[in-house]
Formats: sequence, structure tokens, C-alpha cells
Amino acid sequence: MDMKDKAKDALPSDDTVEKASEKVQDATPIEADKHVAKAEQWAKDHNED
Repeated sequence: MDMKDKAKDALPSDDTVEKASEKVQDATPIEADKHVAKAEQWAKDHNED
């Protein structure tokens, strides 16, 4: 087993990620979306890559 296989094994399944995402969205206030969108846009605007 090489490092790539170990890394893949360490990642959660897609189903686990989806369930966690749904729980986070349910617990997040609606106003938070605006702040996240602004932060994402700022990151895109200031990313030098």
C-alpha cells in the first residue's frame, strides 16, 4: 500500500460528506450565506495563483 492508497482510505465517503453538509446547512443562519459569498469572492479576487 502506497501513500496515495492510504490518503484515499483516510477520506470520508461521499455519503458521509453529504450528510455532514446537510447538517451544517440546517444549523447555519441564512445571513451567513452572504458573508460566505463575500469571502469566496474576496478570495477569488485576491488569489494570485
